[in-house]
Amino acid sequence: MSEPTTPRRYRAAFFELFGTLATGSTDDEAHMRLMESLVEHYRIQAEPSVLLKTFDGRLRESRGRAQTSWVHHRELALDAFSALAADMDLRTGPGDREWFGEEYLRAHQSFVRLIPGGREMLGELSRSGLHVGIIEDCDTRYLDRILCWLDIIPFIDSRTTTEDAVTGAADHSIFRAALKKAGCEPRQAIFAGGLKDGALGRAKDVGMTTVLLDSQMTEGELDLVDFVASSPARLVKIMLELAYTA
Repeated sequence: MSEPTTPRRYRAAFFELFGTLATGSTDDEAHMRLMESLVEHYRIQAEPSVLLKTFDGRLRESRGRAQTSWVHHRELALDAFSALAADMDLRTGPGDREWFGEEYLRAHQSFVRLIPGGREMLGELSRSGLHVGIIEDCDTRYLDRILCWLDIIPFIDSRTTTEDAVTGAADHSIFRAALKKAGCEPRQAIFAGGLKDGALGRAKDVGMTTVLLDSQMTEGELDLVDFVASSPARLVKIMLELAYTA
């Protein structure tokens, strides 16, 4: 696709990765794999599905800390593991935390998949001359590993994580940090995300144009977004039309 010659109204297209570009069932599948690894590694008599409920509960507790201060994504999982191990009276040391941390990354990596047409969409937007960025509530090491696994790094100009935010992903500073990396104003940026964590609302508050990439939405959610795309191909069309419409 040749690059349009008309002046661009927008300079950057940002994406939320999990739940938007990547399949939303990743966590459930990966956490079950984690619990299966836990049972095998420690040779314990427990059903992985039962352990999963306890682990996810502990993870939600540790994630609560990230609402007011930055905590590494991996550290949250390790804290949940330590709490789970204490619940089960497992004897663990520094080596156990390191083992679980690597298992956590591997499990998520194994299940992360781009949505159909996602890679082609990113490639087309990159070739159009737009700055393509990822904004995600996780730590940079974790995101880089996933982007490498998905083989989309060549299409990504910037990635902004909670490490770049002032107090965590729950405020607006992560979006301001992303805009600074792209060298553009909010009015020059488009953000495509899902509805799972309120990211679309925060992007809209900052002044970015928002697009929901979702084929299953309800009428009551329309006020959260400026545009709705039911497929990656439709999202490309919306973004390019916005970018090159005066």
